[in-house]
Amino acid sequence: MARISSASVPEQGTSFASATPMARGNPYLSPDLASRFCDRLSFLSPREQEIARLVANGMANKEIGLALGISHWTVSAHLRRIFLKLEIDRRIDLCLLYRAMISRGECTSTGLSR
Repeated sequence: MARISSASVPEQGTSFASATPMARGNPYLSPDLASRFCDRLSFLSPREQEIARLVANGMANKEIGLALGISHWTVSAHLRRIFLKLEIDRRIDLCLLYRAMISRGECTSTGLSR
């Protein structure tokens, strides 16, 4: 099994969660933060985008696995890669950021939808 080097893991304080006021209950995303998040979403594979959408809709790993015909371990592996690419470290951060971007109509170039 390949190990993730420390160079590929974001430094402390660089996560979207630490930069967004949404963590404090405010649904506002600054234009800079929204742009950074959209740019990073474009790096997700179609499968990762699909899994991010299902997570944002509140599905558990096992439910996602059943819906997509893959194991929950595979879903977990996809989520680890998604977290690294988006520089987040919690599932709730993915949900909040993804749902905020979709509700605002941002990131239309990536083909993301509800």
